[in-house]
Amino acid sequence: MPAGMKTPDFETENTVASALSWARRELARAAVDSPHLTAELLLRNTLGWDRTRLLTYPEAPIPDEKRENFVTLVRRRCAGEPLEYITGEQEFFGLSFLVTPAVLIPRPETEILVEKALALAHMSSVRPLRFADVGTGSGCIAVSVARELRLWPWPARTRSDTVWRIVSISSVRTCWNVSGRVLFLISF
Repeated sequence: MPAGMKTPDFETENTVASALSWARRELARAAVDSPHLTAELLLRNTLGWDRTRLLTYPEAPIPDEKRENFVTLVRRRCAGEPLEYITGEQEFFGLSFLVTPAVLIPRPETEILVEKALALAHMSSVRPLRFADVGTGSGCIAVSVARELRLWPWPARTRSDTVWRIVSISSVRTCWNVSGRVLFLISF
């Protein structure tokens, strides 16, 4: 536990509001960016609630096992672990991607690469278009372009079987509608 971090006293007030208040203080003390938003995201992740429910029911009690999990997540974030690895997700190009320490966290500026690829594809008279994502991490580039262009197949290559498993799990999410159009390959 980081120096000076206090264990929350949820015995007398074990509520959403008290948990958020404690987490915001601890995150701010640890100089975590956006402590209010981070506290909300961690509590939403812990409870499985959306933001509306979290803000609508500040007096709702938190079950003991959820409280312990929340405290653990806040402590991990205060210790410097990226929020995306704690929650296991990162949004990219309007989609939510599975992330673990085995893959890089998709960066907002990488969306510019996807936008440029889409612009070039729309200007190109060559058909069928062919793209490859070499060294894919979370699969965000391959999936985002394939989803927008409806290309098939789009090869995405990696050398890691762990990365392959992560992007394979992410790519079959039905809301993405890219299953069968992105071929995640392990190459050596």
